[in-house]
Amino acid sequence: MNDYRIEEFKRLVDKDEYSKYTLTALAELCGFSSRTSFFRYFKKVIGITPNEYIRSIGKTNEE
Repeated sequence: MNDYRIEEFKRLVDKDEYSKYTLTALAELCGFSSRTSFFRYFKKVIGITPNEYIRSIGKTNEE
């Protein structure tokens, strides 16, 4: 299930509207109950943090 949540996060950050949300809000939108569990699982699966992922696709986030 968390794999689908990570894919949803990646889909959301690819859209311009995502920038009005914090990473915590995006994690909650994708179904994660806490920022910590989201960050831990994201790094385990993707190999980098959500912030590093956002930078790697050429986006920025204000958190």
